[in-house]
Order: sequence, then C-alpha cells, then structure tokens
Amino acid sequence: MRLHRIIGTGAVVTALCGATALPAVAQSPAPARVSLCEVVAAPLNYNYRAITLIAHYESDGPHGEALFDPSCNELRIRLQVRRDTKGYEKLVRVRQTGTVDKIVTGTFTGTFLFTPTAGHPPRVLTVSLIESINIRLKPKGSIGRSRNLR
Repeated sequence: MRLHRIIGTGAVVTALCGATALPAVAQSPAPARVSLCEVVAAPLNYNYRAITLIAHYESDGPHGEALFDPSCNELRIRLQVRRDTKGYEKLVRVRQTGTVDKIVTGTFTGTFLFTPTAGHPPRVLTVSLIESINIRLKPKGSIGRSRNLR
C-alpha cells in the first residue's frame, strides 16, 4: 500500500523511468532600454512591457512623482514606487521634500502602462528598480513651481 502511494507520485515515476530532463523555464526578456521621448511618442509600442529609462525625476513632495525629459516637450510618465522597490532608499528624502529646488536624474526600470482614459494619468511606470540617482541643486534664479505631474 505504501509502495503504491509512492509510485503514484510524478517525481518518483519520473525517477524510476530514468527521465532527467527538466521542464523549460520561461524567462522574461530583458527590459528594453529606451528614451522617455520614444515611449511618450509611441506609448502603445511599450504598453505592458518592461522598460528601462534614464530620465529626470520630479516630485511635488508626498502627492505625486513623475519622470520627464526636457528634450521632448516635457511630457511626463507618472511613477508608482513601492517602499520595497530596490533602490527606493535613494529617493526617500527627495520624495518627502520635493524637487522644486533640485535637478534629479536616474535610471528607472519597471513595467509601463498606457491608459488614455479620462481621470487617470495616461502614462504610468510601476518601478521595480531605481539606480544611478544624481541630485544637485538648481542654480539660483531657476527655482520654480513644480509642474503638473500628469
């Protein structure tokens, strides 16, 4: 009876038959390294895809944050960043105080989502990795109000 139960399991049957091949594990493709301008120009090409962007980071403090590139009409991609995101600690202080007086750049990897429906930010990056954060103060006289992060 005990032998019957053991032989009934797939692992033992496979071992008894001598099969050693392991099932293929599907691997996710590496995130596409793209410019923010490429993404905002053709968002459907990147919808639901893992991407890596080098961009300017902007935050109004606790209410919202976005990525932008001054070379493409300053269109933005809103960010969703969880506290357990790798590299999150590099942005904690900037997120709390905002970027009105700072220029912040970095590399952000995550899943892009494009939803052009009213009432939602149309472009969102759910961040899984934050790297290469560079923070410097803006020159005097160039400090202005944060833009609309939408």
